[in-house]
Amino acid sequence: MATPFPFVSGNTLLASQLNAITTLPINDQTASYVALVGDVGKRIVMNVASANTVTINNSIFGVGDQIIIANKGAGATTVTAGAGVTINTAGSLVLAQHAGGTLVFASASSATFFPTSGTSITSAIFNETQASNTNGGSSTAATFTKRTLNTTVVNNITGCSIASSVITLPAGSYVVTASAPTYEGTVFRIRLQNTTDSTTAALGTSEYNLSSAAQGRAFVSGYFTITGNKNFELQNYVSVARANTGFGTPSNIASVSEVYSTIQIDKVA
Repeated sequence: MATPFPFVSGNTLLASQLNAITTLPINDQTASYVALVGDVGKRIVMNVASANTVTINNSIFGVGDQIIIANKGAGATTVTAGAGVTINTAGSLVLAQHAGGTLVFASASSATFFPTSGTSITSAIFNETQASNTNGGSSTAATFTKRTLNTTVVNNITGCSIASSVITLPAGSYVVTASAPTYEGTVFRIRLQNTTDSTTAALGTSEYNLSSAAQGRAFVSGYFTITGNKNFELQNYVSVARANTGFGTPSNIASVSEVYSTIQIDKVA
């Protein structure tokens, strides 16, 4: 039996309704939603396939009001502050599928979002693996060039895929670490490029080969949030091009594969 929540003066409750108090009513939404005063003490459950928002407007809620927000759809849900509203959190306001938390109001224009604890981290690792004594390929000078990623070591991020060295990621927040070698590139570095939006998600270290016949490795680490599906490339810059081995000279250890560029992506929210 449904609980007549919120209670009003004069309500008469049955025993079954009193027992149902521990079961909060659900406000199920299939599109972006603007929270209403009637959502206090309820669970707003977003079930949307694409990126969506739950907007919190000014002077709707009061001190001590609480709303639970959960996302069960494939699209990321962003808890969005309306004009004049401040939402604080130690976590993320972008909720991946199956994530959620509680919004607690300190005033009509200020609230804190407490993410539900125990959110699991999922990961994907891709690299370039070649047969023993196979080089890493030619480099191109003065431009960021897509590195090869032809092997999936692990991928348990729902909605993540790779094709032709292009990684597709679903909405969410990510921590990334990657590295790639350069042979005789002089000045070189790598980056993770969001090719959907033409933006750099993470820029790697600045590196320099001091002498000829030298191979170095550039590294990148970063954190970023996306609100919808985006494509990414691991890209490499060199100031001096070299044919065949510019993106890695082989170690040539018998029966051992060559591994060149590598990237690990952790979905944290």
